Amino acid sequence: MTDKPLLAGTSKHGTEIRILPANRLYIVLYQGRPFIQKNARKAAGVRPDYRRLSYPTKRPAVDRANELNALFETDEFTVSQIVFD
Repeated sequence: MTDKPLLAGTSKHGTEIRILPANRLYIVLYQGRPFIQKNARKAAGVRPDYRRLSYPTKRPAVDRANELNALFETDEFTVSQIVFD
């Protein structure tokens, strides 16, 4: 990853937003396949959210896979690397 942005701009709230190139992504897989993690809340009127499962660095992907393996008492959540030219 490089710090030279492909695009840069400022949001209406004054936050600087930079789009940086990445030459690889790490993705959490279940049984070797991509999946969607949907979290539903019990409270009325609260919309479900969808968790991010791909990351530009390895550590957060491994942490998420470990968290899901512990939650579901399995070892079938793994991390795969996707490399871009």
